Amino acid sequence: MTLPAEARAGSDSSAGSAGLAGSGYRRFLATAIVVAAAVGAAGYLPTLYLSGAAGVPALVVGCLVAVVASAVGGVPIALSDPRPASRPQAALLAMAARLVTVLALGLAAAATGRLAIRPLAIWTAISYLAQLVVDSRYAMRAAAGTDRPATAETEVG
Repeated sequence: MTLPAEARAGSDSSAGSAGLAGSGYRRFLATAIVVAAAVGAAGYLPTLYLSGAAGVPALVVGCLVAVVASAVGGVPIALSDPRPASRPQAALLAMAARLVTVLALGLAAAATGRLAIRPLAIWTAISYLAQLVVDSRYAMRAAAGTDRPATAETEVG
């Protein structure tokens, strides 16, 4: 008696946690951090010149907000089923999660009153746009199957 593909590959939760703990998601997070650091480094002097020293913490927080939003947005992609039918749904969920996260964290940071609002908004938006490139590449690689661990289902098909 042969077992169905789901039984051979393990439960959906084990496949998802392997995807989240896999090297693809870690590589994605590392790339997101490097991009945020590059955006922050490129924006340091202009922010210092235009906003003064009060704008630099807003620059850092804006970059951090975008990294956290990318990390949250990457989770549905990492946990998605390797079957092609689940990929559009995972991509839409990732997009919504990323947007809600960046809005919630950005508004929360602005509401504290401790950060300069304009630099925070500008650098959150710039960092978010830069992270979209990283997020898109991760989603395309996951859809192509290059960032997903091999399972019995993907080896057979």
